[in-house]
Amino acid sequence: HFPKESVTEKEMPWNELINGGEYPFDELKTPPKSFQNGELWNELLRSQEQRGKANAVSLLQLGITEYALGNIDKAYEAFSKSNECLPNAWALRNLAMIEKNEKGNAQKAFEYITKALEYNMTYRGLLIGAADIMLAANEERAWLETFERLDEKLKNDGRLKLYKAIAHIRLDELDEAVLDELVIIEGLD
Repeated sequence: HFPKESVTEKEMPWNELINGGEYPFDELKTPPKSFQNGELWNELLRSQEQRGKANAVSLLQLGITEYALGNIDKAYEAFSKSNECLPNAWALRNLAMIEKNEKGNAQKAFEYITKALEYNMTYRGLLIGAADIMLAANEERAWLETFERLDEKLKNDGRLKLYKAIAHIRLDELDEAVLDELVIIEGLD
């Protein structure tokens, strides 16, 4: 046991899990502040679920530990359960990534990431993943529509602007593919 005042905000939920057997719930408006992996954390999170005490966040964390252990199907199941408990961008994003990277199903990944964006359009990491997935699914127009709905700070993010330029290039809209005064031309002689 560590004195409660010595435990940081990032460590607090893990401290509660290891000392009290439950990873606490929160509303998942933002992603969890920290992640763990390994057998110990996986067993503790799995035990919480088996006791009927799981919540959307503990299931999200369970999915992450399962994925880190190479248990893709168990991770997928945990992310699905997390989203059933409380629809959230982070479980949907992880389902999208499994569909894209593990199952090779870009269209299903696109469906999940589109749903994820219904819950959060302000988190840069989520948007980078969304752009990557949308372009992998040949959904350039969907990415451009998403980009237009972003706030000004995100519209000025270099990486997100690059994905916008790539989408325009793929749609053969070269005049629109301008990045900081430079036209990116891909595949032209």
